[in-house]
Amino acid sequence: MIKRMQRVRGKTGDQGFTLIEIMIATLVLGTAMLGALAMILVGIRRNTSLRMDTTSANIAQTVLEDIAAIQPTNDTTIAINDCIQPQSIKTKPGGAAVVAAPNWPGQNPGDIDFSQAKGSVGAGYQMDYVACANGVQITYDVRWRIDPVAVGGGKNWAKLVTVAALQETTVQSGAISFSPPVTLRTVVGM
Repeated sequence: MIKRMQRVRGKTGDQGFTLIEIMIATLVLGTAMLGALAMILVGIRRNTSLRMDTTSANIAQTVLEDIAAIQPTNDTTIAINDCIQPQSIKTKPGGAAVVAAPNWPGQNPGDIDFSQAKGSVGAGYQMDYVACANGVQITYDVRWRIDPVAVGGGKNWAKLVTVAALQETTVQSGAISFSPPVTLRTVVGM
């Protein structure tokens, strides 16, 4: 009879999990789920940031193409429409100041300088472009500079156009969102 009870105990002891094993497994699973949730939240925020960067690039591209569509010898004022109202922009040489020496990573000499106040840029070389999507309005600070390029005999038949767009810093659900400015360049004419 003693041998029989020992066999039964041996068999039942090998079946199932102990309470400690279940607690450890629950702790490991809970930690993994928290890590996965954190990664999902980071991904959602990064997706929003990338959407803003893409919109900044699209707005800068729109302004750049509208300026580039004008002949380099024609210094006219043109209109660009955002979702609220038309904005007047100048196409003659001048405009926003550029960075001489970078003061933060990713900034290059010749980039538009956003450290200056909007009012110091000069009328016609800066605008607050409002983008509308799904009932939300987001304002972008767009600045540009046009420099003459000397070609053949010193006559200016070309222009270097530099356009930059910066989404203004936003606070959403307690999180501050900042994207660096997007800068595009092209030469018009030649």
